[in-house]
Amino acid sequence: MKRLKKFLTTILIALFALTLTACNNIPLQTDGVYWFDDTTSFPSGYSETLVYDVSLSHVTPASSEEVKVDGYTLQISTGRYTTTLETRKNTNGDYYVYTTSFLLEGSYVTPNETKPFMDTFTTKTEFYADFTPIKSQKTYKSELNNYSYSYDINYAGSKANCKVTEFIGTNNENTKEFSFDKYNESAYIDNDVILLFGRLFNVDGSFSQPFSTIDAISRKLHKMSFSAGIVNENLDVKSLDNYVINGVNPTEPKVNCARVGISISDTFSGNTIEAYYATDHKTHRHRLVETYTRITGGIGYIKYSLKSATINN
Repeated sequence: MKRLKKFLTTILIALFALTLTACNNIPLQTDGVYWFDDTTSFPSGYSETLVYDVSLSHVTPASSEEVKVDGYTLQISTGRYTTTLETRKNTNGDYYVYTTSFLLEGSYVTPNETKPFMDTFTTKTEFYADFTPIKSQKTYKSELNNYSYSYDINYAGSKANCKVTEFIGTNNENTKEFSFDKYNESAYIDNDVILLFGRLFNVDGSFSQPFSTIDAISRKLHKMSFSAGIVNENLDVKSLDNYVINGVNPTEPKVNCARVGISISDTFSGNTIEAYYATDHKTHRHRLVETYTRITGGIGYIKYSLKSATINN
């Protein structure tokens, strides 16, 4: 059971603490807001919903080495990740609301037992058109481990105020409140929008974008980076099987993708997330197409695969 908890905690806390927002003091160096048709405007009433299948993989496109442990595996019956990006306006200006939901359900198989599990999380992040963060909320629940948590981060100037509540069992509740002063002294991205951030780059060569993010559960301000080292001749080609945009299959099911590494730059860096972003501006709008994150314990990778996009302009 301890090994199972370790695997599932890694999947849902280390991997899915990902999303986007930037900073007032040190601007992020990006190329364009590619989810819009016109990257120079901020349309009112825009929304985009992306749906991904979540599965277990033992290899990645960047490594043919098989990662697995004999006798241990995840049998996933339902794996789904959904994101929605919306534009809003208020008296302070244009801003985004970015929400995500995640469900992973199935069984964890060991040589001695099979245990059912279901893990879920939801996030909601608000940030201005220049990516300055407003607030961030997340809830997570693991029925197998009888553990859940929620957090709220409210950004006020150069201060980030955090409230984290953890539930272990039915009655053991632990709430902590703390803050980070000058969290945005360097380029900053809210933890719940990091995967979205990769769509802001026109990746046609080597680049690196360092940034910081708050890990509310561990109460740390992590240093991280996006990095890529590709040229146009070496783009990864992905076949988007059964992929639909507003209910219609694209004319060309294959899409060129740039491989981007997302990693922590601290002393203990952990595993790099291997992310693939479409390089097409018009049809695929730099969408995240696939990700691979290695599970601690070596049983494989959690893989996201893009299945649908619904856009309301």
